Amino acid sequence: MVFVNKFLKNQRGTAFIEWLFILPMIIMIITFGIEMGFAMYDFATINYVASATAIEAARKGEFDDEVAVRTAEYLTNWTSVGKRMDIVRSDTAITEPEQVVVWGPPTGEKFQRGQMITVGLSYPIEFKAFYMDTLAHWIVADQRLALKARASAPSEVYFEP
Repeated sequence: MVFVNKFLKNQRGTAFIEWLFILPMIIMIITFGIEMGFAMYDFATINYVASATAIEAARKGEFDDEVAVRTAEYLTNWTSVGKRMDIVRSDTAITEPEQVVVWGPPTGEKFQRGQMITVGLSYPIEFKAFYMDTLAHWIVADQRLALKARASAPSEVYFEP
C-alpha cells in the first residue's frame, strides 16, 4: 500500500510539471485562432469595401472625394481597429504603417464608358496580444503587416465630348 501511495503522489507531481510546459502552448494556439479570426474578418471587409467602392466610382464615372469619404466611414464602422486609425486618401498605391490608405485615380479624372477604374485599400494589421505582434514581425521580418485589396470596374457613364 505504501508503494502505491508514493507512486500516485509522484504521478500527480509529474502531471503538474507537464501542464506547466503545455499550458503556454495551449494559450498561444487559442490566441492565434482568435487573432487570425480578426484578421480574416478585416480581410473580408476590406475586400468587400474595395469592390463596392470600385462599383460606386464606376457608376459616377470618377473616384471623387465623396466616394472616398463614404469608404472611410464604412471602414471606421466595420473593421476591428478602424475607429482608432486615421484613414487617408491617396492617388497611388502606398502602405502607411499607422494609417489606412484608400487609393484610386486622382480627383477630377473622369472615365468614359468602358474604361476601367481601379481602387484599392491598404489596411495595417494590429494584433490585440503583444506577443502575437512580436511573433508576427519576427516570422515575417517586416516592421508592419498590412492587408491589401484592389478592385476594378468599367465606367458606366458616357460624357459628351
